[in-house]
Amino acid sequence: MQIKMQIAIFTFIAMLGYSSVTTAQEQIDQTSDLNSILKLAEIGDKRAVQLLIAIIKDKDKNGYVRKQAATALTKLGSPAIDSLINTLNTDDPIIRRLAVEALGNMQNKRIVDPLIKVLVDQDIRIRRLAVDALAASGDTRVLKPLINILHNKEEKSSLRRRVVTALVQLDNKRAIKPLIMVLVDDDAQVRNIAIDMLGQSGDERAVTPLIATLESQNHLTRSYAVKALAQLGDVRAIKPIIDRITDENDLVRSNAAKAMMQFGDVRGVEPLIVALKDRNSLVQSHAALALGYLGDHRAVEPLIEAFDQGENNVQSNIIRSLVQLGDIRAIDSLIKILEDESIDAYVRGLTAGALAQFDDSRVTEPLIEALHNQNHLVRSDAAKALGQLGVQVALKPLIAALEDAEGIVRSNAATALAQFGQSAVEPLLAIIQNRNKDSFTRGLAANTLGELGDRKATNSLIVALTDEEPNVRYEAALALRLLGDDRALSALVTTLSDDEKQVHYAAAFALGRLGDVRAIEPLIEALSDQDERLRRLAAGALAELGDKKAIEPLIEALSDPDEGLRRLVVSALGQLGDKKAIEPLFAALSDEDAGVRLYAALALGQLGDKRMVEPLLVALMDKDERVRRLAAFALGRFGDDNKVLESLISALRDKDWKVRGVVAFVLGQIGDVRSIAELERVVNEEQNENVQNTATVSLNHVKAKNFASLGMKLAEAELLAEDIVRREPDNVVFYDTLGWVRYKQRKYIDAVTVLEEATKLQKGVAAVHYHLGLAYLQTQQIEKGLAQLEMAFSLEGRFREAAKSEDLGSIRKIPEFQQLVNR
Repeated sequence: MQIKMQIAIFTFIAMLGYSSVTTAQEQIDQTSDLNSILKLAEIGDKRAVQLLIAIIKDKDKNGYVRKQAATALTKLGSPAIDSLINTLNTDDPIIRRLAVEALGNMQNKRIVDPLIKVLVDQDIRIRRLAVDALAASGDTRVLKPLINILHNKEEKSSLRRRVVTALVQLDNKRAIKPLIMVLVDDDAQVRNIAIDMLGQSGDERAVTPLIATLESQNHLTRSYAVKALAQLGDVRAIKPIIDRITDENDLVRSNAAKAMMQFGDVRGVEPLIVALKDRNSLVQSHAALALGYLGDHRAVEPLIEAFDQGENNVQSNIIRSLVQLGDIRAIDSLIKILEDESIDAYVRGLTAGALAQFDDSRVTEPLIEALHNQNHLVRSDAAKALGQLGVQVALKPLIAALEDAEGIVRSNAATALAQFGQSAVEPLLAIIQNRNKDSFTRGLAANTLGELGDRKATNSLIVALTDEEPNVRYEAALALRLLGDDRALSALVTTLSDDEKQVHYAAAFALGRLGDVRAIEPLIEALSDQDERLRRLAAGALAELGDKKAIEPLIEALSDPDEGLRRLVVSALGQLGDKKAIEPLFAALSDEDAGVRLYAALALGQLGDKRMVEPLLVALMDKDERVRRLAAFALGRFGDDNKVLESLISALRDKDWKVRGVVAFVLGQIGDVRSIAELERVVNEEQNENVQNTATVSLNHVKAKNFASLGMKLAEAELLAEDIVRREPDNVVFYDTLGWVRYKQRKYIDAVTVLEEATKLQKGVAAVHYHLGLAYLQTQQIEKGLAQLEMAFSLEGRFREAAKSEDLGSIRKIPEFQQLVNR
């Protein structure tokens, strides 16, 4: 590998026309081939450092070129740090700025002390960059110098505001006291961003100081304080916020009304009813919505009375709240609103949806009548509402609505009909067969039959494959794809010869769903079609077919300009499970689209090759949190790798709570005892409730699993395992642990019951088959036991070794067991 790298380095130098690196240094001012220098840097050779430093120091170079050089130094990482630190002493602020920016993007503790010194730089832009970089470092040594800046009232406001967010990023808990201290600061902008951060902190220490700021003379400060207290959700804030519903400022009153949705306290009902008559429409709107959230039926009549006086936004929220309250007193008023042509069409459409939420016969006829309203939005929402109601009397009117002049009405009518089940099949079939109907309507009927999934439609859809209208043939083929009926195979194969490209491809998609290999070639052809939608459908269909012939064409499709297709392709390659896809998937981890990187990480995990660990570990550090989440999930397959386990444990401190949640879940599935300490920290310190709950379940599972493995504290292990199964009844790993605990308690019959349930949840989990096999043998179900063990051994060879080494007591005396293990 080193030899190849050296060859590459000298090749790049030769490309530049130099005889050596030294010559390159001498002639740097004469070359304009920056791209070649950047390529040299990408190799990672430290000799590129001085070339790049020379560029950022060269005042004759334009800003873009110098910026590129700084970025390249960042990518070089550790070898560039000392040279960049040395440039911090230059008199040129542009050079210092580029150096700070480059250092700030490096994750290395060596950058911290030099950047702390930069906090007193004369250039405010450099000081701001230093603050951002120190915040990203995660090093708590920087807290004190940053707090000093925050409390220095002579410092620029923009820098102090930046410090507020930096302190929270570094250490949420230790930032609370410094932020509370600036709640009385003279600078309103600093004060307000501190309030905002305290609201997001979830720390109850902030509640009392924030309540005090509600008396501020500055209305923006009062407004920020209301929002922050609502986020914290502490009951001590309810009465002070209710008092702000009558604040002199519109924004404060509006935020106070909105905050009552967070608290759900009925003490807010009367003040909110009064606020329905506020002079400001935003206050009225938030008050109306909050009354629905509070769920107090005293609000029904005031909401109805306030409707006529409100603007559109107020009226919309009144309707939403009347639905949430669910009081039948609102029905007659809602029907009148639906029928009133003077009311805004959007509001009336919303009303149609609201009426569908009431289980009352009075709502049906007005909704059917609304299918004929002059406004298409009202007709569209009425169709949707009738679908939700599912009353048979609406069937014919909805069938008629398939011929509406507006596409959205026809589409919603079709979607509604799909909710009617078998009763809609015959009328829809009649539409397909009626050649007097237009092709769009007949095609829509075919589409709806596919959504209904009733195979009584198969024969009529097969006939429709020969219809004279291409649109009908196309929709019929796609409908047959959804039905998945083998009776359509022959007709679909014939349709592959259709002259219309879209019909041809639709038949291929259908055959792909049916598992017919004759679909492979046309689907591969469709991967290069000009129609983006067809290319995407083809990728999904090839994944469903699972034929290895698709591997090469799918790999070629990774260069398609459509990122949506590339995402589908990497997923398909993961499903197909061919090792040819490994290198292309590695390359896809560098795709410009975060979604492609994300699905590539998951695909690599699906392939389960140890070589994928390093790329997935890189993806675990990706700038996009979605990629990090999927990388963490994929790394769960390699939990026996020490480096993976350590990286996942470290990722429990990721800045994104969703990443932390996924990691906590994955560590629970792995079940390694080394994760206990960090999971306990998350349970005790995590601010996000979702992450905390996940960590609790995972911690209980890790403990239960390891107690069972060691044969200790089995009563406690049983309680923990029962709790996690109760919390997550669909988790096969948790069922396996409970079964194994019962086995270790010698409750073999109970173990069989639990482990059989686990196999129903998911087949092919080696540990479940192994444990169930042993439990069967202990209950003298020899044949069943051997079959389960054989399955476990075939899935994962390590269980054969475990069966040889573990203390299995009387099982070892079973001759058939010995034969199987030693086979």
